Amino acid sequence: MSKKFWKIVCVISFVLFVLSAVPLIPVILQIPNRPEMGIIGGADSFTYSFIIEKLLFHHPLFYIGLICFAVFIVSLVILFVKSIRKR
Repeated sequence: MSKKFWKIVCVISFVLFVLSAVPLIPVILQIPNRPEMGIIGGADSFTYSFIIEKLLFHHPLFYIGLICFAVFIVSLVILFVKSIRKR
């Protein structure tokens, strides 16, 4: 495939990654202020990892962003390899 195709894939996947990550910012910022943190007794590591797992990893945008980021990295590596081979 041409270099132009991979540039387009790279840009689109990065934009989709950013668009899927922006709505997750409030979820991440609310985690320390959740009532569950105060009930259990603070933000110790086990509590924090439990709440992160329940709030963030079960959010559908997390997986969409993860896939878009993976496609972005792969297309970036392909562009890099194509530019090195061209020289």
